[in-house]
Amino acid sequence: MSIQIEKPGMLSTIQDRGRTGYGRYGISPNGAMDTLAHTLANWLVGNDESEATLEITWSGFAAHMMKDGWIAVTGGNLEPMLDDTPLPMWRPVYVSKGSRIAFRKVSTGCRAYIAIAGGWWVEPVLGSYSTYLRAGIGGLAGRALQAGDRLYSRLDENTKQDTNVTGLRRADENITHGLYPEIHQFDKESATLPLHDVTRVVAINRAMDEPLLSHDSISEYAPLTASENVVFVETTPISGRELEQESELELEKESKLEPKLKPEFASESKQESVPASVPELKLERKPKPEPEPEPEPEPEPRSKPKPVRWMVSYHILPRYTNEVTIRIIAGRQWEDFTESSQKQFLTQAYRVTPQSDRMGYRLSGEPLQLKQAISYLSEAVTEGTIQVPTDGQPIMLMADRQTLGGYAKIAQVIRLDLPLLAQLAPGAVVRFRWIELEEAQRLYVEWTYELKLLRRMIELRLQALGLPIQND
Repeated sequence: MSIQIEKPGMLSTIQDRGRTGYGRYGISPNGAMDTLAHTLANWLVGNDESEATLEITWSGFAAHMMKDGWIAVTGGNLEPMLDDTPLPMWRPVYVSKGSRIAFRKVSTGCRAYIAIAGGWWVEPVLGSYSTYLRAGIGGLAGRALQAGDRLYSRLDENTKQDTNVTGLRRADENITHGLYPEIHQFDKESATLPLHDVTRVVAINRAMDEPLLSHDSISEYAPLTASENVVFVETTPISGRELEQESELELEKESKLEPKLKPEFASESKQESVPASVPELKLERKPKPEPEPEPEPEPEPRSKPKPVRWMVSYHILPRYTNEVTIRIIAGRQWEDFTESSQKQFLTQAYRVTPQSDRMGYRLSGEPLQLKQAISYLSEAVTEGTIQVPTDGQPIMLMADRQTLGGYAKIAQVIRLDLPLLAQLAPGAVVRFRWIELEEAQRLYVEWTYELKLLRRMIELRLQALGLPIQND
């Protein structure tokens, strides 16, 4: 499967889970801004989350499908369209050759992700497919996508295959990475979870009370009707006994067509010899009448998507809005800020400024103040670190962040809320809510186990569709 870019939109790049393990050399990790949407897009087409996805920022992106195949679109709702039909999100969708995928306008969020079965084929750089625009490495020639670019699936037979891509990625990693590393520590063949931790029991109960996969909810993104000739993908496996019964039935039909000798003729043939002048009797089987050709069905319009009847439940998805409350824990220099600044940080509404990008979001609000002027040594920072420079306006570091920071770090965004940050556009309103470290850890454990269950459910559904599933 492959696509050809018609319009790249504002910014479209190839991203994966990030270039980890090179921070000590000053190399930014990069990767998808919304790691949850990236991961789920890959899972929905049978990929491991380490495969690359296309990260589409804002609207304007358009591409043509050059081959049939399965895709999944997740993230912010940029109103994806398949020709003239709304393309359902958060589920696998089979698209036909010649179809056109486009994002019409921003409805919620600002970034969408496209995954393709098998993953996008690009050369890894330092163990990652992610595009690092400032350094000009990774992705497609280290740059954003352009009109005319053609991207292939790693399953495409006509494309050069790099059999060591996965091995190269993991050979230079000494620790487990990914959105939630604990997911890979479980037995993939079993859904049994250890119950010795009460938080794990809570996670299982939540998953049972609120399903992780929803059914018959296509109308949320694509109100499809029977008149649109939409085909729901179904599989009907045939057992070996059914095939055997069909074979016996065919033999019975053929035996009825063979002419039989009368008993009288058979008895006479034993007593009388056949004269030499009488031609030898030959029994010929009547040719099986050929069935009348059935009229060819009308071809299905190629522009219509073929959605399945299930999708990722909204219960487990972030609520992408332009006004969010982000949970934080204390940063290393929290105590260095004045009491009034601490209270102000937790009560006022900040606005995302236009001077924001994949490296970080600059916020606008009442300036924060330190108790005294202090020069800090540069130390490691991570995604979600909130620094306060000398002007008192917070900066939230994102995927393309630097590896070290010398400003005061007032807070750290918890991991579960990073997808919400990733979907904020300039002008969005942000508030912060304090939680304790223990609560953040508890929420993380619960979320990890829900994702474990969700992935297993998706794998079972994909097996029914006949999609291959990558192993970790």
